[in-house]
Amino acid sequence: MRLESTRESRCKHSVILLETGELNKYVGGAILSKEAVGRNRRTRMKFTEMLQKNGIVSSVNVSGRLHSFCESAPGEEITCQHERLRGVHAVLLQAGLPLLQVVRGYSRQNWNVLEPLIQFNTDTQSRLSLSGLVSIVEPNVMLGGTLGAEMWESVFTVLHHQGVIWKGMFLKSSLVFARFEWGVKC
Repeated sequence: MRLESTRESRCKHSVILLETGELNKYVGGAILSKEAVGRNRRTRMKFTEMLQKNGIVSSVNVSGRLHSFCESAPGEEITCQHERLRGVHAVLLQAGLPLLQVVRGYSRQNWNVLEPLIQFNTDTQSRLSLSGLVSIVEPNVMLGGTLGAEMWESVFTVLHHQGVIWKGMFLKSSLVFARFEWGVKC
């Protein structure tokens, strides 16, 4: 489906998606942008209420632009812009929405899994969770766009050693390719 990148077309698409019957059979949670937290003009119901009515957990992504991960890790990037939380934080939490911080480039540098980087970022994620942020980790966003099962396995193993508890996984549509077959089972 090709959509114009306007607020109006995104809202229409959201309504179509959220009004799909039995959506909760296929979707357990939704990550919303701040604009999607508003009301649907046609039904006057908030998108979050529509999701809740269907038994779908909703949350809001408060990530910002990419920034350098840390000085000792050239090429690593992390999304964080905590200034955006001021003023928005209380309103969204009051609406019952957990806030999400999406972290990219979490654990690898020059194609290697680096335990010190994972330890550093795990500590950061722990501090964020005390502020009410729920972290979603994209464990492997490689520069060439290659996602390998072996790399994911090594990242998950090191994260497990650092005490990271996995509650689930999600696939982004940008990572799913039609008619693409991968010879390795995950």
